[in-house]
Amino acid sequence: MWQADPQDRRCRQQAGVLADWLAADGSLTARLEALSGNRLLVLPTFEGRMTLNLADKRALGLPPRAQSAWLREATLMGQVGDDGTAQAWVAARSVFPFASLTKDARKLMRLGGTPIGYVMFGRGGAVLAKRWLTHTPQGWQRSSVYDWQGRRVLIGETFLPAFADFLAANA
Repeated sequence: MWQADPQDRRCRQQAGVLADWLAADGSLTARLEALSGNRLLVLPTFEGRMTLNLADKRALGLPPRAQSAWLREATLMGQVGDDGTAQAWVAARSVFPFASLTKDARKLMRLGGTPIGYVMFGRGGAVLAKRWLTHTPQGWQRSSVYDWQGRRVLIGETFLPAFADFLAANA
């Protein structure tokens, strides 16, 4: 579902440049690293407990009662210069309901600067359950619910203008 003002030229231009990225399956980490030719830099901006809002509960298929989750917000930086120059490419938001953080899944609470793709798309990789697209003031966002080792995880990825500009300049 595309939710954007059709008069917004930049929005439409970004949608065209980002179309393959918005629809892609698999690890965004792997795609970003392949594009830049470097390891992805992850700068966490928040990691901690949160009370799930109604939209997150609906997306995860959870009942409307009060529930907590582990939230990780981070900026994904693509290294694009020979000198290691990095650009903010994606603002990521990952929601892990506490009920699903058992056994090996507890490592999702200690990711720090590790790309989530290294954990979720390795052996027994995540399977996309559903996805929706929205245009936000920051840029195009894809929100995805994954089934990972029998658990539901919500991941939102907003492709920032610098990333769309990089793609357009290197097309």
